[in-house]
Amino acid sequence: MAPLLVSPEINVFPIDPRDSAKPSVHPTAHCWTATSEIYLGCKEGYVMAIDAERGSVSVLQQKPLPEYVCKVSDIVSYVRGAQKKKGGKPEDPQQSVLFAVAFCNGGLYAAGNGGVLFFYHIKDLQYETKICVDILKPISSLIFSPDYAVLLLVTDQGTIYAYKPAHSGEAVKLLDTCSSCFLTADFLTPGDKYCVSVTISGEVQVWFLEDGTCLSKLNLDIQATAMACCPSSSSVAVGTIRGQIYFLDVTKAEAPRVVHRIFLSKFPVLSLHYDQSGRFLITRAAEGHIFILDARPSKLFQVLGYVALADEVLDLSVVSDFNKDLVEVAALLNVGAGQRARLEVFYLPSELTTDNDEYVNDQGMFDASAIKQERYDLDCPLSSAVRLKDNIVYGYCTSGLFICKYHLTEKTISEDPSVFLSEKRIRSNQFGSGILCLSPNGRWLASAANDGVLFVYHTPTMDILARMHCHSYQGGGIRSTVFSLDSKFILVIGKNDGALVCLKWKKIKNTEAEEADLHWRSLLAILNKSTSNENTVLQSMAERHFDPESTAESLPEGKFKDASLKSSNVEVTEEDGNVTSSYSANTNEMTWIDQKMKKVIREETERFANQKKELQMGIKKLHETIQKMMHENELVPDIEKLEQQEFNLDVEEQERAQEKAEEEVARVRKEIEMENLANCYLQSVIKHECWDPMCVKGRAVKCFHIASEVKNYPMKERTEEELKILEKVLQLKKIETADDEAQKKNPETESETVLPEEEREKTEDVTADDNASSCLIGSLSSQYGGDTSILYHQLDLHSREQKVNQIVLLKDIIYKLKTAFNKEFDIVAQQKEQEIERVKERNLRIREILEQLDLQLEVWEPALTDDEIPERALTVQDSEIKVEKYLTQEEREKAEMLAKLEMERRLAEKDNDRLRALNDMMGGVLEVKKEDVLKMDIPPPPFLSKPEHLWNEEEKRIFREYEIKVKELNEEKEEYRRALEDELKKLKASIQETTRNFDEIVCKLSERKVKSEMVVYQEELKIVNLVYALLLDEELDTRKAGLHNFLVKKEKEKDKTTKTLQTTEHKIVAYMDTYENAIVEEKKLECGFTKEFADLPADLLNELSQLYKRRPEAPVTEMAFDTANPYGNCSGSAEDYKDARTLLRKSMDELDSPEYMPNGLDPSIWERFCLARRNKMETEELVKQKDRTLAEMQAFLQRRMDDDEKIKSELEGIFQELRWVQEEKKKFQRNLTVQFLLKQGQVELESTGIPDYSDAILINSNVIEELNSSIMAQGRKKIASMVECKDFSKVIFHLEWEHKKMRMQIEDLEQKARDIATLSISKDRQLVRKEIEMENLANCYLQSVIKHECWDPMCVKGRAVKCFHIASEVKNYPMKERTEEELKILEKVLQLKKIETADDEAQKKNPETESETVLPEEEREKTEDVTADDNASSCLIGSLSSQYGGDTSILYHQLDLHSREQKVNQIVLLKDIIYKLKTAFNKEFDIVAQQKEQEIERVKERNLRIREILEQLDLQLEVWEPALTDDEIPERALTVQDSEIKVEKYLTQEEREKAEMLAKLEMERRLAEKDNDRLRALNDMMGGVLEVKKEDVLKMDIPPPPFLSKPEHLWNEEEKRIFREYEIKVKELNEEKEEYRRALEDELKKLKASIQETTRNFDEIVCKLSERKVKSEMVVYQEELKIVNLVYALLLDEELDTRKAGLHNFLVKKEKEKDKTTKTLQTTEHKIVAYMDTYENAIVEEKKLECGFTKEFADLPADLLNELSQLYKRRPEAPVTEMAFDTANPYGNCSGSAEDYKHARTLLRKSMDELDSPEYMPNGLDPSIWERFCLARRNKMETEELVCKILYFSSILLDIFGSDSSTEFKCRVKSLALPY
Repeated sequence: MAPLLVSPEINVFPIDPRDSAKPSVHPTAHCWTATSEIYLGCKEGYVMAIDAERGSVSVLQQKPLPEYVCKVSDIVSYVRGAQKKKGGKPEDPQQSVLFAVAFCNGGLYAAGNGGVLFFYHIKDLQYETKICVDILKPISSLIFSPDYAVLLLVTDQGTIYAYKPAHSGEAVKLLDTCSSCFLTADFLTPGDKYCVSVTISGEVQVWFLEDGTCLSKLNLDIQATAMACCPSSSSVAVGTIRGQIYFLDVTKAEAPRVVHRIFLSKFPVLSLHYDQSGRFLITRAAEGHIFILDARPSKLFQVLGYVALADEVLDLSVVSDFNKDLVEVAALLNVGAGQRARLEVFYLPSELTTDNDEYVNDQGMFDASAIKQERYDLDCPLSSAVRLKDNIVYGYCTSGLFICKYHLTEKTISEDPSVFLSEKRIRSNQFGSGILCLSPNGRWLASAANDGVLFVYHTPTMDILARMHCHSYQGGGIRSTVFSLDSKFILVIGKNDGALVCLKWKKIKNTEAEEADLHWRSLLAILNKSTSNENTVLQSMAERHFDPESTAESLPEGKFKDASLKSSNVEVTEEDGNVTSSYSANTNEMTWIDQKMKKVIREETERFANQKKELQMGIKKLHETIQKMMHENELVPDIEKLEQQEFNLDVEEQERAQEKAEEEVARVRKEIEMENLANCYLQSVIKHECWDPMCVKGRAVKCFHIASEVKNYPMKERTEEELKILEKVLQLKKIETADDEAQKKNPETESETVLPEEEREKTEDVTADDNASSCLIGSLSSQYGGDTSILYHQLDLHSREQKVNQIVLLKDIIYKLKTAFNKEFDIVAQQKEQEIERVKERNLRIREILEQLDLQLEVWEPALTDDEIPERALTVQDSEIKVEKYLTQEEREKAEMLAKLEMERRLAEKDNDRLRALNDMMGGVLEVKKEDVLKMDIPPPPFLSKPEHLWNEEEKRIFREYEIKVKELNEEKEEYRRALEDELKKLKASIQETTRNFDEIVCKLSERKVKSEMVVYQEELKIVNLVYALLLDEELDTRKAGLHNFLVKKEKEKDKTTKTLQTTEHKIVAYMDTYENAIVEEKKLECGFTKEFADLPADLLNELSQLYKRRPEAPVTEMAFDTANPYGNCSGSAEDYKDARTLLRKSMDELDSPEYMPNGLDPSIWERFCLARRNKMETEELVKQKDRTLAEMQAFLQRRMDDDEKIKSELEGIFQELRWVQEEKKKFQRNLTVQFLLKQGQVELESTGIPDYSDAILINSNVIEELNSSIMAQGRKKIASMVECKDFSKVIFHLEWEHKKMRMQIEDLEQKARDIATLSISKDRQLVRKEIEMENLANCYLQSVIKHECWDPMCVKGRAVKCFHIASEVKNYPMKERTEEELKILEKVLQLKKIETADDEAQKKNPETESETVLPEEEREKTEDVTADDNASSCLIGSLSSQYGGDTSILYHQLDLHSREQKVNQIVLLKDIIYKLKTAFNKEFDIVAQQKEQEIERVKERNLRIREILEQLDLQLEVWEPALTDDEIPERALTVQDSEIKVEKYLTQEEREKAEMLAKLEMERRLAEKDNDRLRALNDMMGGVLEVKKEDVLKMDIPPPPFLSKPEHLWNEEEKRIFREYEIKVKELNEEKEEYRRALEDELKKLKASIQETTRNFDEIVCKLSERKVKSEMVVYQEELKIVNLVYALLLDEELDTRKAGLHNFLVKKEKEKDKTTKTLQTTEHKIVAYMDTYENAIVEEKKLECGFTKEFADLPADLLNELSQLYKRRPEAPVTEMAFDTANPYGNCSGSAEDYKHARTLLRKSMDELDSPEYMPNGLDPSIWERFCLARRNKMETEELVCKILYFSSILLDIFGSDSSTEFKCRVKSLALPY
């Protein structure tokens, strides 16, 4: 890749995007150079150079490698390739990923994942690569030592190597650490010398027990899960996460090696356990499998078999019984219930290792009978268990955190084993799940848990022998513990802290130690029989190299030696299979279980091959037969066909498939349920956070016909804290308002605050303007429900508290504005719901008409949307679910049964002959209704089929009658159709009109919302401006405090820098003397050489002189050191100087050798010469060293001077910024942001966008009004002349406008008619049943919440009593039950008050006390007067509580409330009085409420009689029916009445069928009643009764005789007599009716008067109760006012105490500052007085020079002397730089530093040089005199400059300290400064 050079001066324009695309790189490491360049290492192997100043990037290119480097690279590649797995490619060291880079003066060192350290020698943009060292591990970082002599290499595993670049040697390992945590550890046999540990990452370590030294390490490169050491050999077994077991040979502790590996299963190995004899290795794996292996290396660790348990195995315990030659294994199982544990015990006989086939089956599983498997159920859940030899089990219980002891009896396995109860439970002092470990002799039990504490118990007694805190609970506690074979050591491994702790007994009983030692020796005696042989075999086994990524091992490096095999007595044959199988790659790729299963399958396949073929042939024939039968079944008739499932032969397989499908369905259903549950939880969270807190839910109201909607204001309920703050602010505002009014009324205040006449007029004008309009208020809140009178004036908001209070008040106004709008919104929303109900009622009639007219038109059905009913979002409708509803088996059967019954019912209805005939004849009804006219039809006569000429006369007559009837029927149909169409049009027009009217209401509400939004935005704009002002003020205060702190810090730094400068200058001056002395000494030695050897011949002297000047070459190491450091040649330390002196002496020793001695020179002289040269060279070295040191000191001084100048400039900047902050704060305090409400059109601005009022000013409105009044006066004259012309043309324009209006109305009406005729109405039917149910459910839940929070806690519910005829009501006091704590406090206070009262009475009775407390005469008279007043009246009590149920005798006297405790107790007593007052009133209220209920019952009884009378009189009058309102019965709000439900009740299928059945029965009953002749006759004759009651007189009537229809002259005598009798009866009946009517009317009047009288009396009772309530409220307010005053007094007392403490602290602080200032003044005055002496000397010197000028040049002529005098007084102009400095300094003309003064002197001299030039010399003057004159003038000017500087400095000090300086000091300074 070519280098990419980018220059900032060149613009590159790519032509083809593909050409411009560059490969991206990923940086991995970088480092800086001494020249501010960056070298970057990339993941792709590139090295890049970045110039930080120019921003350019370059890619470095590698030069061709030299031949020797290529050879080294090949060697490294070969070595790397040999270490990789087979088939892998060797890694190229040049393409490794760089993880770390380090720069030195010679080049760049880099390293990465390859583990190779490279050195890049960089020149320009190319580099040469050199391989320095290879450590075979990825390198993560490189670090140079401070002297760049050693380079540290850190690997990713924590190993640290040291590499010396100068020596180019190998890297030396300094530290080797492991980053993984310990997993477990165990002791190597015999257990007293070595132990082995393994980490989670698979690193095995061998440790020396004596001193804890790590002897060796072996990394398996795989995650380990378990480890155990074999007692019978020096082998170690390590289990892995992939189910493999590695066997290690540790006969040599310094070099462990892997000798074998077994792949058991695909599940991780959980634990490994050896028995004490070392014969068996018990392995615990997942899925309840326990594998048994032969632990001896001579058997190649053969797998004997496995045991499969039903549950998960938690722990294993192995016990060897040497007497019975058995190994007992106890497995603790996880039952899963969580309340108990199960123990499985089986026994392993020694015969397993010799004859294994008898105990296992073909799959390798042990028979339960062969291993004598037993099961025990334990009563407690255990996490760990250990078993002793005598059937005793100890378990660690997880639920109760105790250790249980069980004694197991011998029981065989059974289906229902009994539960064993624990004999003893020992309480554990640990927490978390624990583990137990038993010592080899069984006498000690170790317990460990998550807390990291180890407990050791004595097993016979379970006493605690030892307790040790080994690990921290924060690191997870203890992972595992293990005892050594001699029980002297205990290994404790932490879980996550990476620590391994080895414990040794310090103190133990002799008997216990002897017993443990005896057991260990007996165990070693048994193990020693086989240990030597097994170790021999183990050592002879070849080392294996396994790839952790696969299960196969690599080829072995050697084979077993024959001699070793013979000595180990091991027979290795081909039939054995154990040795040969270990080298088979194919078998090792499979697990041991898979190999067993494969072998069994292969054997069964070979055994049953013939039967398998026969079965396959039979299945094939059967398949063909069934196919043939199915084909024949398709050809037979349908009645003979068989079902498809009848051909299914394998029903079990079908059922199995169905079960599998049902399981899958259940799984999917469970997933869906969990997903639904998650969604429900998410819904509840969103509802709880975004819905429930809103007291007003966000909703909308939409128009019916217009795409417009209006939304309300969603609002949260204001918290108690906000309400308290608001109440506090309102109270404060009221107090301030009252204070202002009081100040206005106070004459003293008025006299003090009298304004001038003009200012008072202005303020009155402004006040009038404020009252007249809301312009200065800045909003229209007062017009929309906001009270702006409580706000502060915008021009008075100066303090922070006022702005904060104003924000609170503005927020309250916004809340009220939104609340007012929401009320209007709710009214409109309710109106829409009513409109929709009306439209639905009319649509019912429209559908009936359309059905009668047989028209298929859609009916427009309006409905509320989701925005209008936001509660819908909380429910899910059936229509939203797109999938089919799942039905259970019972639901499906029920649905099928209902469908079957419905089908039978329909079939039965079809077979009903009577109904069929009725439908055919009359349409299914016996009467013809008017609505059925359109369906009627007249059947034609039967002879119409004949020709007309064959009709007879009768048939013609019948046809004519038929035509007449048809014509009449058609006319009736057409008339009814027109009536229906007219009704349909009216209904549609009504719907259209009402919905249009509602749309107009919504539009008006929308306009109201816009205005409300405008007002809200106006108030929010005020709040934003106030918040901005507060933040700006706070920012300025913060900035000021920060600048002040920074100033203090910089002043301290300035003091420190000044001291450093002074100290450094003194040290440099002192060091200069030493340096000059060294130079003088060097020169003396050089001069003394010739004198010392002057007696030698000239040739020898010259030769010695050359040798004297000769110097040895510079040491190589020093040069290497100098070139390695990239940051310059810095002087080394004392140690480096000492090393250089040593190297110099070594070089001088070489030069002093006799071989360099000149010929003929005496050796004694040579020795003197060498000594002199050595002294000379040492002196030169000393001078060089001092020269370098002096240069460094001077450089250090220069840096400190630069820092001092920098600090000075920073201090000046800080002072300037402080002044700016103060000015800005004053500016913002004066310049307030005021919001005005300006009418549109009255603001004249040039800009068309948002106006900018930044440069606007406020003017009094009177000025503008006066100007406007003059303009209006002139305008009225012009308007008067224009009005006459306008009035004449107005009539014409009005008529034209009316004409246009009428034409447009005609067009609009025509257009509306056309629109109505062509309007397409859509039919929208929605199922709302589910929505209503969910809405009801939500309302019920909301009701229950409100009831629980606001109703249930009230012991007295809030209710009211209203009058019957007066608009007046009385409410009771809602009260909560007092808590137990309140009652206890009250009782305590009452008891204390009783004690104090008794104490006072005792003091009054005690004569001694009376004599001691005698008051003076005046005070005693006052107290007696007060006591008399208290007894006389309750004036001083402050309330009338005693008159209304309150006991004021328990209260403290108001004049005695001095202490805080008395005030608090008084508050408690006052609250108790208030509670009693309210209780007394509520009792009276309850009596009146019961009385009203009784009155209502009486009125209802009388109204029953009134209704009967009105019914008899046939009068349609309303009866006044009083009832209790919702306020009087608040329980009504908890129930929903049927009348409140506006929708139709939903009926299920069963309910509908039941209702239809009842209607059918009712119809049959009515028809049967109609057919009853007896009842019909009784109704006709007697009105349905057998005798006439008195109440029915008015209804009685005498039937007229039947002959009245004939004319009167045709009556006979009998008929006339009957008529006369008829008239008499009618007259008597009428008189009786009139008499009864009058009696009823009198009774009606009496009943109404009685009701009126009783209700009026009750109203008077309610009015009296109302007056009682007012008085009670007054007394309650009096007591509450006392409480408020007491609370205010308590708060005021606390505030005064706090203020007192603050003032005391501030006083101490100010006194300290005063002492410090006094000391500073005294010190400064002393310094200035001393400096004044110098100033006076300078003035005297100046005057001497001025007087000596005339004397010195007195001999010159007068004209030359005058000219020289003028030149003598001439001064050069001020330098430009000095003027710039003076004007740029923001602190005035302050004296500069020493450097500034030196610079000014230099500029002055340059100016004087110009004045001293000969061109200014007067004519005729001698040049020598001119030179003397110039020198005198120069001295005079320098003296003047010095005097001015001193004087200016003194004046500055006087200005700074002048206020506190003495008068003598001030006079002296002023007298000295007077001439200047």
